[in-house]
Amino acid sequence: MNCPICREISISEFVDGVEYGFCGQCEHWWLLPEFRLSPEQERSRYLLHEYIDSDEGYRKFVTPLMQWVDRHIEKGELGLDYGCGRVPVLKNWLSEMGYEMRAYDPFFAKDSSCLALKYRFIVCCEVVEHAYDPLLLFKELHSHLIPGGSLVVQTHFWNNAIDFSSWYYRRDPTHVSFYSQTAMNKIAELAGFTTFKQYTERFGVLSKSVSK
Repeated sequence: MNCPICREISISEFVDGVEYGFCGQCEHWWLLPEFRLSPEQERSRYLLHEYIDSDEGYRKFVTPLMQWVDRHIEKGELGLDYGCGRVPVLKNWLSEMGYEMRAYDPFFAKDSSCLALKYRFIVCCEVVEHAYDPLLLFKELHSHLIPGGSLVVQTHFWNNAIDFSSWYYRRDPTHVSFYSQTAMNKIAELAGFTTFKQYTERFGVLSKSVSK
């Protein structure tokens, strides 16, 4: 069994009746394909999510992401909310802040015209943990950024202090990829980004070279 990020030989572990792979090189965990939900089951789970523009709890949750954009990206720049869900709340809020925003979601907003554009920044909030092929996803997102662009990622990063078997983030059946800082550094290298900077346990940014 090979790691879907660095392709190194990896081990597997059964937890609560399902099997995960773990790579000792890049410290990436992933749910094995035979234990994933079907696309129909996955979509049904997403339909349970509540999306309200006035949800102050969710706004507080994504405040670090929005603050980073506000501090590092000039108003008026073009951004993409990738994996926006049924209602593009983050797109709406960033639009209110003065950014020109688009939204794309493979289940609910599959507008291919959005993927024909190049963006100054892309925000992925609680998205990358759903990726079946994470390296392919990050390469795709890299291709949609202009030189010097930024990919802003919010997920819950794993580290060695977290007991994976009892970790709450693992228990969502739509969560299939779990990233350490080491894994994100390897993704940055393999997907063409210059750097990955982790700011908190839930938030980090990948930067694209100004020369590409």
